[in-house]
Amino acid sequence: MIDTKLAYLAGLIDSDGHITVAKSEPSQRDRARSTIHYPIVGITNTDKRMMEWVLENFGGSYGSRMGQKMKAKSLERGWKERYDWRMTGKKSLTLLEDILPYLVVKRDRAELVLQFREHEEVVNALSTRQGDVLPSYIIQDREKIRAAVMLLNKRGTK
Repeated sequence: MIDTKLAYLAGLIDSDGHITVAKSEPSQRDRARSTIHYPIVGITNTDKRMMEWVLENFGGSYGSRMGQKMKAKSLERGWKERYDWRMTGKKSLTLLEDILPYLVVKRDRAELVLQFREHEEVVNALSTRQGDVLPSYIIQDREKIRAAVMLLNKRGTK
């Protein structure tokens, strides 16, 4: 049986969304920490009602990402305000698992990002203690996933 809300969300992500992996390097004073890779699922649209529906049904966060200058320029040009909804981290992985059967266009990205689950036990054990560094093989695996997703998300014809 099709869960219509999950199917609808998958359609929104296929058309107006993105699935990616962000990377955060440790600061100079935080040398004990590892490079952090985290998944992001998001949707960009000009209809605030859609964003409120996604937020109400799936969580995450949304808002207008336009600064005052951009907002003024957009209004001047007759453009609508743009809203961005996003979900990150473990919640985004659970969401991707739920919508995977319904994704068409971005299914390949979701399957790559879901590989983050492979090392979940090790990552969870380390993240409960301050100052632990992820093993290099996990960082390397996640960087490979990130590079593959970025290649799929690359703009252009090829």
